Amino acid sequence: MAPRGAAADRTGRRREGGRVAPRILIVAGERSGDQHGADFVRAVLARAPQVRFFGVGGPNMRAAGVETRWDATALAVIGLREGLGKLPLLWRTFRAVLRAARRGSVEAAVLIDYPGFNLRLAERLRGCGVPVVYYIAPQVWAWRPQRLRRMTRCVDEVLVILPFEPPSFEAAGMHATFVGHPTLDALRHTPPREVARRQLGVPAAATVIGLAPGSRAQEVTTLLPRFLEAAALLAARHPELRFLLPLAGGELRPLAQRLISRHRLPVQLELGRTPEVFRACDVLLVASGTATLEAGILGTPMVIAYRVRPSTYWLARRLVRVRWIGLVNLIAGEGIVPELVQHACTAPRLAAAVGALLPGSPAALEQRRRLAAMAARLGGPGAAGRAAQAFLAFLEGAATRPTAAR
Repeated sequence: MAPRGAAADRTGRRREGGRVAPRILIVAGERSGDQHGADFVRAVLARAPQVRFFGVGGPNMRAAGVETRWDATALAVIGLREGLGKLPLLWRTFRAVLRAARRGSVEAAVLIDYPGFNLRLAERLRGCGVPVVYYIAPQVWAWRPQRLRRMTRCVDEVLVILPFEPPSFEAAGMHATFVGHPTLDALRHTPPREVARRQLGVPAAATVIGLAPGSRAQEVTTLLPRFLEAAALLAARHPELRFLLPLAGGELRPLAQRLISRHRLPVQLELGRTPEVFRACDVLLVASGTATLEAGILGTPMVIAYRVRPSTYWLARRLVRVRWIGLVNLIAGEGIVPELVQHACTAPRLAAAVGALLPGSPAALEQRRRLAAMAARLGGPGAAGRAAQAFLAFLEGAATRPTAAR
């Protein structure tokens, strides 16, 4: 049913005040994409309330005003085995989304991250004459350069969240706009260190080490035992140390508790309070991923660690084209944070690297200074608003271009 004051034209689009309300297909296939999509949609609607969004999303996008015809949470995939099991659902959803786009009345598509699904969709949308905007683009600068070639054929505009990304796309002839990183907005309300410690029940004068082994069961299984062994070595030299272990959700709690029980360590487990934990800690031992950027923005010294199966590491060494794996180092363009990967990811090395960053050490003070400079390169909060402005400018330009030119 059309909203009050609106009517539908023969193509199914809403008319408001005599004007056709643009209908935008939006696709996000994971929990993080759902949140980024919701922030983006709210920012667009704050500037252009006549726009109508429909597509693939989760509860956050639904609450933001998207007509979520397909559930993003059901499409989230972690690992090859789970991906194979979800292939039928992914294929059915892909065909349904494409059918909806082919019916016409879609002014543009906004695709958020989720490259395995979204790049294939972009290729098919191009055949339907639908302009495509990609928000949070695949990391073509790190590996899979063939994805960049694919994008040049089917993506009209790229909205990127890392300051070093535009040159990769522009060199391929694409238009890319740096809009800033959404993590800055997500962390905007993180309390100060003293407040975070009080909320977590941590004494103000305590020396606290954070253990952040990742958000996936495989990461926790692989990394947490080494993190705990390193913590035991540190505690033997510094008995006053306390340890905090943040987990995003409760599903990993039994696994983490079982691993912690093998050590006599003062480890405090916290669920759903990762920013507060990062703020409260003096040093972090953290798995490579977005968590490193969160810690860097909050200014907490850290050591980055990662370990995978030997076959996976062998393949990655031949495909990955970057010098560092940590986002903070990639953004800074230099190794400001130690990275202990694969064979270097051992308890003695982890303990030594963390020990060198204990409060008051020259290394900790220097890393804090360089992390602040790194965070300044991200452009400040407001990524969703800048992405919305860039999208609306693109939409206005797309409306003036003939269909054949799209």
